[in-house]
Amino acid sequence: MNFDTRTIIDLTTLYLDLIEDLKKTIKDEQLFSENIEQYDYDIFVNSIEPLLKDKIKFFLKRNLKEVGLPILKGIVDINNIDYKIFVNEIQKNNT
Repeated sequence: MNFDTRTIIDLTTLYLDLIEDLKKTIKDEQLFSENIEQYDYDIFVNSIEPLLKDKIKFFLKRNLKEVGLPILKGIVDINNIDYKIFVNEIQKNNT
């Protein structure tokens, strides 16, 4: 797992509202995608990636300063996140 993925997973787990929002987004999209005849997890992750990027970008802009980590804003690259790992981790999170 790369630095960007691990950092975002750790940051998002600190915010229950964000985790719940991400889980709901993933679940809703997965329900929709599973109704398609040729469901493929890789295609699902690629299709949901823009939604997750937007949510993460908004979270980073709004919350990094609040938690005292504004330095991460320039270090973490949301385009370098492995979204397959990210989605799996969010779904496993039982908070």
